[in-house]
Amino acid sequence: MIRGGVLIKIARKARGMTQAFTADCHGVDVDTISRWERLKTPVPFDDAIWLITDVFKMSLTEALELAANENN
Repeated sequence: MIRGGVLIKIARKARGMTQAFTADCHGVDVDTISRWERLKTPVPFDDAIWLITDVFKMSLTEALELAANENN
């Protein structure tokens, strides 16, 4: 099972975005993005979906495929 923080990290990197840019777009502190990506804090589902679709401009299916390919 792919966790939200991992999905965000993979999608963010695929789009060439920094944690700081992602945090700014989402209106959170960069430490929040870092904690999510390191799986120190769970990502709320709505936040993960919003980041993937609105900031990273990809479908959830596309993000899941990227993550699945990264794990193989």
